[in-house]
Amino acid sequence: MNQKDKDYLDLMAEATRQLDKVEEIRNKGFKYLGVGTIIYDKAHIINKENIEIGSYCKIDDFTFIYAGKGIKIGNFTHLGAFTSISGGGSINIGNHVGISQGVRMVTGTNDYKQKGYMSAASPIEEQAFYKGHIEIGNNILLATNSVVLPNVKIGDGAIIGACTLVNKDIEPWSVNVGVPCRKIGMRERFETL
Repeated sequence: MNQKDKDYLDLMAEATRQLDKVEEIRNKGFKYLGVGTIIYDKAHIINKENIEIGSYCKIDDFTFIYAGKGIKIGNFTHLGAFTSISGGGSINIGNHVGISQGVRMVTGTNDYKQKGYMSAASPIEEQAFYKGHIEIGNNILLATNSVVLPNVKIGDGAIIGACTLVNKDIEPWSVNVGVPCRKIGMRERFETL
């Protein structure tokens, strides 16, 4: 066997090892993980069996995801560093969604209207707590350090400005800022996937 053939076999062996690593990651407990998705090593993910992630997504280091009742993430979606999904409820995130650094998506929280303790260290059956759902459409930007509370829907094409508190449903293709959020304009509509 000549050197060219040996080099080719070495290259093929390395490619096979790399594909085996991809399969190992793919089968590490996720309900579904699409092709081309990158999850960086320092992302912390709990309850992977409740998570479906589409293709060509990117989840940066220092992201925290707790999949309580379930998480579905579409294709081509990016979760920036220090982003979190928490609260134990559920969330659906569409395609082509940009979630900037430090965004908080809270699917469950304390409920001051209920009788019970406010501390997460209290026994769960004695806490005043509820779990909700968040629906995030397609082609959306959640800018740095925005917060999305339970039981809201963000329509396709919406923009959520930096440090915005989303505590109500957001109109499709609208631009929103502030605490609490308010609409300040509209984006031009176009077909989303």
